[in-house]
Amino acid sequence: MMGCSSCSMKPRALVWRLSAGLLAMSATVLIAIPGANAATADRPPVTTVRSAAPPVQSCNDAYDQTGVRGAGIGQIRAVGNGVYSFDIKFNQDFIAVHPPTTIFAAGEARLYVNGRYAFTIPTGHPRPIGDSFHSTIQLQGHKYGRGNKKSIQRGDSLSFRISLLLMDPASGTLYPGRGTISCRL
Repeated sequence: MMGCSSCSMKPRALVWRLSAGLLAMSATVLIAIPGANAATADRPPVTTVRSAAPPVQSCNDAYDQTGVRGAGIGQIRAVGNGVYSFDIKFNQDFIAVHPPTTIFAAGEARLYVNGRYAFTIPTGHPRPIGDSFHSTIQLQGHKYGRGNKKSIQRGDSLSFRISLLLMDPASGTLYPGRGTISCRL
């Protein structure tokens, strides 16, 4: 009997942990990181006429502009032969507005190609907020879609939708956030 009751406790604990993780990642979609929109407060108003569409960045050196003072939290750069470097790093202004015990708990970047979901890049283990996450990924030629019938090609429009979860273990405070890198391969 003891073996059966201990076996039933393991799946419950796993379900609880997965539920807590899912709840934490869902919060990243609903709440922005404090100070993320501070970049627009100190900019003078623009008096020139803008086009309806923002300029398209090249994936050779693209970044998001959601960070403090527009510095962004993510960047993608071409390495060569269809391989790209993907980084998530917080600038010193951003780090300064959080408690010193804050850690970068979890995150992911969901990649969309021409508006269709392709794959997800997880950020791995928790780390200090001052550390960066770095990944090297093969984009050009990467197969995706139903049955892996499509491949990422030059001229495709890519969107990296970044979801983050920062946490202050001392106070138990969560700081979820998000950013987007849009570029043309």
